[in-house]
Amino acid sequence: MQTSSYGWRRQPRVIPPADEPLMARFENDWLPPIRTVCDISEGGVEVETATRLPAAALDRSLFLRLWIPEPFSREIALQATVRHMSGCRVGARFVDLRERERHVLREYVEHLRRNGSWFQRMRRQLFPAS
Repeated sequence: MQTSSYGWRRQPRVIPPADEPLMARFENDWLPPIRTVCDISEGGVEVETATRLPAAALDRSLFLRLWIPEPFSREIALQATVRHMSGCRVGARFVDLRERERHVLREYVEHLRRNGSWFQRMRRQLFPAS
């Protein structure tokens, strides 16, 4: 496995593939629906929402539910803190993760890092290594 620096981040981030999207929903009624999970790591997530979050959301605690696709098929509930907002994009850091949630997130991220994007998977199928 190749090691690399993650810059200022503590864990590697991955982009969920379009053909196997990671679904998410805020559990707080005052927050807009999540359109897309842009990226995720063991430590946090960036999502795109249907509308901008109110400025008061910055540094506030929120609750998030994630549906992780095959081969994991898991649903996990997480607490997070909003760390940054830019337009409809929202970055949140997970807080008070239990070991079970941390393990599921770690396995999901490693799975995507090993298997690559949809494009990379298709390329391997079309042009297998000799």
